[in-house]
Parts: sequence; C-alpha cells; structure tokens
Amino acid sequence: MIAFIGGDRFILVNSEKEISLNRENISGWIVLHPKELIYINYMGKRVPFCGNAARVIGYLNASKRGLKEYIIDAKGPKKVIINGKSVGIEIPVIYKNFGEFSLVEMEGVKHIVFRKRTKDLPLKPLAESIQKVWNDIHFNVYEYIGGKIFVRTWEYGYIYEPGGCATGTLACGVDYILRTSRSEIKTSTLSGDEGRVYVRGDSFVLENTIKLYDESIS
Repeated sequence: MIAFIGGDRFILVNSEKEISLNRENISGWIVLHPKELIYINYMGKRVPFCGNAARVIGYLNASKRGLKEYIIDAKGPKKVIINGKSVGIEIPVIYKNFGEFSLVEMEGVKHIVFRKRTKDLPLKPLAESIQKVWNDIHFNVYEYIGGKIFVRTWEYGYIYEPGGCATGTLACGVDYILRTSRSEIKTSTLSGDEGRVYVRGDSFVLENTIKLYDESIS
C-alpha cells in the first residue's frame, strides 16, 4: 500500500526486510506498528521523527480502533488528530522572531524561516549557504498567495528538495500566524498538496488529507 500526505509518498510494509532501496519517487518506507513510528527514508536511513510518516501510522491505527485521536511514539509521544480523511499532528514549538527571519524548533528539529518570493528561487544554494553557518537546520521559505502560504523546504542532509515537509510547513505556518495574530492559515507545498496550520491550546497543528492506494495501481 502507498500513502500520500503533506507532499510525501510512502510505501507501507510489514517489516524492514520488505524494503528495497531501488525505488524512485518515494519519500521512504513506513513499517506497520501499533505504537511506534518506524520510518526509513529514501536514502535508507532510519529517521526517528517525520511528521508526515507519524500521521500515516497514527491514522491507520486510529481508524482500526474507531478513534479520533491517537498517540504514536515518534521521538516521544505525538498526538495524531483524525477528522475523516483529514489528519493533523499536534506539536509544541519554540519560536524566535529575528525580524527578517525566524527560528522555529520542534522536537529538536530546527527550522530557519524566511518570507519571500518563492517562484524560481534557487533553494539548494541558499540552503547550503545557511547550513554552513547553522549545522543541522532545515531551510524554509514561504509566500502568501491567494489566501494561503506556499511553502518550500530544503531538509538538512537530504539530496533533493521534497514535495513537502511536515515540520517545514508547520514552521512557516507558525511564523505567519504569530506575525499576523491569526489563528490559522491554509498551506500548499511544491507537490500541490494543500492543508492548514492552526492553533490548538499551547501547540500548533498541521492538517492535511491522507490518500491510500494499492501499490499495484500507483
């Protein structure tokens, strides 16, 4: 089975033995598990936390049990919120506004966020120049267009720009919300996937629609 959410495309497997790295156009593999996120990215590296992968495994487990919320262990407990096919993940953040840019940290993942024109922006060289100064930081830009923010992210240590990044989209949504004193904002990513970021208590939630397909028709 294949799952799409937030710009990511995952293959679902029952064990790591089923993983074949000779695959294109995927973000990685998710091993089906009732409590824990087991996620291997397209480079073959096991990653302890991925917001989109955590939402997939949370959604599958919640749906089996008829639940609207589910806690999954993904570098600590993460709350996944289900509303039909809309799936959110609730994450507390640490936000610092430096005027021209902001720093947003969640679960040890650091994002630098700029609001600027995104079309035709050469993201890789810009990200690499920033990452020479700040190690282990994800680079994000967003632009407000037509009632929503269009987000692009370059993840530290990756070789391609992703179709979407959950924590990157969330970081940009947090920046927009806190700079404009709004309670939510619609989002879109490079893949065309749309969603929203909204405030929930002291945390923020990223919500997108999940799509599941048999691999045979992908």
